Amino acid sequence: MPPLVTAVIPTYNHGKCVCDAIESVLRQSYGNVEVIVVDDGSADGTKEALGKYGGKIKYIYQNNRGLSAARNMGIRESKAEYVAFLDADDMWLPEKLERQMKYFDDLNIGLVGCGYINFDDDGNIIRTARGNQFKNSKDLAERLIIRNVISGSGSGVVARRECFKKAGMFDESLTASEDWDMWLRISMEYGVAIIEEPLTKIRITGNSMSSEGNAERMLRNALAVLGKVFKDNKNDYGWFLRKKAYSDRYFFAANASLTSGNKAAALRYLFISAVMNPLYFISRIETLILLPIIIARIIGSGAKSAGKPGQ
Repeated sequence: MPPLVTAVIPTYNHGKCVCDAIESVLRQSYGNVEVIVVDDGSADGTKEALGKYGGKIKYIYQNNRGLSAARNMGIRESKAEYVAFLDADDMWLPEKLERQMKYFDDLNIGLVGCGYINFDDDGNIIRTARGNQFKNSKDLAERLIIRNVISGSGSGVVARRECFKKAGMFDESLTASEDWDMWLRISMEYGVAIIEEPLTKIRITGNSMSSEGNAERMLRNALAVLGKVFKDNKNDYGWFLRKKAYSDRYFFAANASLTSGNKAAALRYLFISAVMNPLYFISRIETLILLPIIIARIIGSGAKSAGKPGQ
């Protein structure tokens, strides 16, 4: 019998799709998986929808405390040596766990990620992303500080349960970037492997990036993560890497702000990104694409306002 893996599925008002997530775990070719569903205060009939699974899953209800708290509950309730995470609106391909678990034969490996497929609510594939590959652990550490290069979401990761004893649990004060923060801390203690092949399906909804204020919330949480990383500088990260990391976060916020229609915020964040690290800012291919779009939209909206009667 292979080692037991716990699939932790946090859910909040995802009664319509959490069953798809559970079914994707039950269909795994890997033969020893327990399923823990942590209901984070759902009020949409999730509990009733899961009743059909009976003893196939362990259902835990808690008052609404957020994604990190739900994952932490699942980790604490796990009886397994390994823990995998699956968001309630995502799915695994059947061979995911079997492929990933082979990497733990290397005792230095604490976490295994994979590539992913983005799909919409109608099941249409939006994008396929292969898992990032790295030259060595130093290359991984430096790229992970810039952005979350481990996986498209927490749904792509399997980790040794001991990682959460040594690196700590998910930070419950974060409302975004909690995955990135956790993988950063684990990578400082353990080796990381990433499978190029897409083994996870991640759902992209209409409001994933477009809601007003979402960009600001994501930036605030990302800056909190970087603040923890660079607080003591115990890993001796250089000045250039620090500026590069902050520049990237503001650039991402600019893109998210533009998506939500907040052109003023997009331009402000883009300016801060450029000031933080001009060389890195200029080197990004996205800069050549994003900057003209923002400027054109701002000029365009200004011209329309100027041309309105009575103004």
